[in-house]
Amino acid sequence: SCDVQPNGDGTYAVTFVPEKRGEVIVEVSMDGEPIKDMPVTVPVSILADPDASFAEGAGLERDIVGQEASFVISAVANDGELTTASEVTAAIVDDAGSEVPCDVQPNGDGTYNVTFVPEKRGDVIVEASVDGQPIRDMPVTVPVDILSDPSQSYAEGPGLEHGTVSHDATFTVFAVAADGELTTASEVTVAI
Repeated sequence: SCDVQPNGDGTYAVTFVPEKRGEVIVEVSMDGEPIKDMPVTVPVSILADPDASFAEGAGLERDIVGQEASFVISAVANDGELTTASEVTAAIVDDAGSEVPCDVQPNGDGTYNVTFVPEKRGDVIVEASVDGQPIRDMPVTVPVDILSDPSQSYAEGPGLEHGTVSHDATFTVFAVAADGELTTASEVTVAI
């Protein structure tokens, strides 16, 4: 049903509340005759439920300075289906309180790709929202590290000086970043 209120100037305010997702057909008549361009089919969607919506992806686990990080936000309605009816936003702040620019791109199916490039080592706080409300498990703190610099990295230990058959030979690899600090961001491989 709908409510039609005359405005007293030849216009009428109409209000209706769709009851379910899908389509409604709107028909407007005056003195029993349809007005121009009627009927109209109106698509009806459901807003996302912040508690059902979520984000996932590698960019929410660990990021690398200077490399693009990404994750996907899924805007989910209370019926469990994806929806495009809500405003989806993301914000990223580093541990000094500075905003890290991010890009939110809709995929047209209720999912949104978010990309950003961390600029310094530390942590970033990632927030994702639908219609201004934080989604499930947000905000999240994500560590940001820097890749090691092979020219500053080194290995030391007795396993590099002498080995004995059938006994462990051990040594330690120090992954050092360009800033002189140790880092866990690089993949270390050893061939024997």
